[in-house]
Amino acid sequence: MDEKNSGYSDFERKYRESHDGRAWADDALKNVLGIYRYQGGVTQLRGVAKQHSPSATKNFATEVVEDLKAGKLVIFDQSTGDPEQNVGAAERILWEIFNSQKRAFIEPRLDGDGQLVPPSPVMVYLEEAHNLLPAAGGKDELKTIWARTAKEGSKYRIGMVLATQEPSSVMPAILKNTDNWFVAHLNNADEIRALSKFYDFEDYSHQIRSISDPGFVRMRTLSNPYTIPVQIDLFTVDGGA
Repeated sequence: MDEKNSGYSDFERKYRESHDGRAWADDALKNVLGIYRYQGGVTQLRGVAKQHSPSATKNFATEVVEDLKAGKLVIFDQSTGDPEQNVGAAERILWEIFNSQKRAFIEPRLDGDGQLVPPSPVMVYLEEAHNLLPAAGGKDELKTIWARTAKEGSKYRIGMVLATQEPSSVMPAILKNTDNWFVAHLNNADEIRALSKFYDFEDYSHQIRSISDPGFVRMRTLSNPYTIPVQIDLFTVDGGA
């Protein structure tokens, strides 16, 4: 495409003339095609081949948002994925959710009575959150989608649940905007020290480290001004349904 004698310039000129001035390829496609400039360049894509499907017709993140709007539960299984690809995919999905909710907030539709309809609430659950979030103290962490969602998400009706055994690895911008806490057993002094900076968890530091009974947590919620020790029963479905 960049070589003078390749004929691409003439092709591009004729294409624009017959397509209202539009280019045959945008910058994104040109960047993808650029891999063919290098010998063996295509082999660099082998590592991500399993993450793609030839039958896909749209952005997977867009499909996730469409399912959420339809009221569906979406489970994105990353248990066997490459760590770097997992992070990229998770960020891509959350950006899509954030922007969709933001658009619904800025350009709300009206109901039959002419009243503004707020965005439908979306809850994002991150298992092993420390594997997806940027390292605390990293460069430009406040510009990440994780920090933006933690700070602005409630306005756009986005909630986030973070499950982690390493609260010290979660960026402070997220922890400072966390309203509801369920703290179970931690056996590491550094992790307990990180928790002790919030609310009155310092008063429970010894208990958090010494008591490991399954289901026993220290609960602090937005609707309750006190931290309460709670024993949570094992979840069961009544009637076997």
